[in-house]
Amino acid sequence: MRAYSVASQTMLIWTSGSVLLRSVINLQELEFFGLGSSRLPLPARGLLLASIFRFSPTLRVVHIRSCKLPDGTDQGLKFPLLKERKLYYVAISEYSLHNIILGCPALDSLVICDCCGFRCVRINSLSLRRIEVEPSPSWYLGHKEVRFEELVIENAPCLRRLLQVGYRDDILISVICSPKLEALSCKLEQDSSTKILFGSMVIQGLQVHDLTMVVRTVKILAVDMNPLSLDTVIYLMKCFPCLEKLYIRILATFGGPNNLWRRKHQKLLRCLDIRLKTIVLEYYRGIKTQVSFNQHKKLLLENRASRDAQFHFTTGYCFPYSWFI
Repeated sequence: MRAYSVASQTMLIWTSGSVLLRSVINLQELEFFGLGSSRLPLPARGLLLASIFRFSPTLRVVHIRSCKLPDGTDQGLKFPLLKERKLYYVAISEYSLHNIILGCPALDSLVICDCCGFRCVRINSLSLRRIEVEPSPSWYLGHKEVRFEELVIENAPCLRRLLQVGYRDDILISVICSPKLEALSCKLEQDSSTKILFGSMVIQGLQVHDLTMVVRTVKILAVDMNPLSLDTVIYLMKCFPCLEKLYIRILATFGGPNNLWRRKHQKLLRCLDIRLKTIVLEYYRGIKTQVSFNQHKKLLLENRASRDAQFHFTTGYCFPYSWFI
C-alpha cells in the first residue's frame, strides 16, 4: 500500500489485501489495484469497505482495477461529490453497476474498460459529460463470463463526449436522448456487426441507413475505418451536417475501394452547408485508394478554386488515439 498527499488531495493505491485507512482524512482520490490481470475479489466487508463508507462524502475520483466486485458491494456506496469513476478489468453484475452509477449524482466522467459480468449498461444521468467504453474481445474472456454487448444512452442531457474504443466490432450503441453530444468516436469496419443508433438512423460497418435522420450537435468525429471509404465519409457528413473536425485512423494499409467520385455525391453535397474545416488521416501510406480519397481533381488546387485547402504531412502520430479527442 502506498499513499500520496498533495495539498488537500490524498490518493491511495491498494495492491494486496486489506488496507487500514483510519489515519487518512478528507480523502479525495482512491485507487484499487489487484495483482496482475486477474480479477481478485475485493473485500466486501471489513476495514477496507468501512473506510470507503467513511470517505464517501469527500471522494471525487475512484479508480478500480483488476478486481471482482461481489453483489452487495454497491449497497450504501453513495458518492455525492464523485466526478470521475474508472473501471478497468473489473467483474461486476449489471444490477450492481447500475446502482453504483446511480449513487454518483455529480458524476462527470465514466470509463468502463475490459469489464465483464454484465451485458447492458443503461445511462440515466443528469451530470455525465463523458463516457468511454472499451468492451473486451471474446478471446480475452472466459467462456462463462457475461460479455458487455450493449450501451444505451437513455437520458444524458449534459453528455458531450461518447467514445467507443478497443478491438470489439460487435457492440450495440443506442443514443436516445443526448441533446448536447459534440464528440463521437467509433469503429467502422466492413462486415462488422457493431451498430450505432441515433433514433431511426443506423450506422453499421461502412453502411449508413436512413439519411433523413441527422444529428446537428456533433462537431467532432473520430473513426477507426477499415477500409478507407469515401462513400461512407460523405454519408457521415450527411448524418452529422455540423461536423468541423474529422479524424480517421486507417486500419487497412493495403487494398480497399477505388474511392471514385460519383454523381450521387454531388447531389448530396449540394444540399449541405458544409462546415468541415479539418480532416486528419492517420496511417496514411499514399497508396491508390488513399490518394483518390483526397479528390485532388475536385479540389482544383491549380485554379485556386479551393483557396483555403492545405495539406500537411507529418511523421509519427497526428493524434494519439480517438479516445483522447
